[in-house]
Amino acid sequence: MTVLYIDDDIEDIELFEEALHHVDPDIQFHSSLHVDEALDKLFNHSLVPDAIFVDLHLPKSDGLECVKRIKEHQHLANIPIVILSTTIGNRQVDDFNKLGVYYFLSKSALISKMEPALKVIIDSLCKGETKLK
Repeated sequence: MTVLYIDDDIEDIELFEEALHHVDPDIQFHSSLHVDEALDKLFNHSLVPDAIFVDLHLPKSDGLECVKRIKEHQHLANIPIVILSTTIGNRQVDDFNKLGVYYFLSKSALISKMEPALKVIIDSLCKGETKLK
């Protein structure tokens, strides 16, 4: 499995990568600090991940705008997307659901708190489920 994580905070990227490799050390991890950099990789087919993890709060283009731009491209439209945030409101969840995004992961400064939820999401993605049950 190959994943792309888009987040403007290098410490969050490092924490996520560590948690991800605790869940499954065989996952190929890619990250981008900037939405435009990530979209360039995705749109130019230089990276076609099995899942995309997106921070909700990004500069210039927030997580919702990033997801909308990804979903516009046919070769990316079916890639599962997971939104990460410390807080997310019901309206935001509804907006993402309308775009086909059903996975949400709470950001935590503690790997031990993030890993169990991340494992559930990764296992679900590996089984090809589009929604958590």
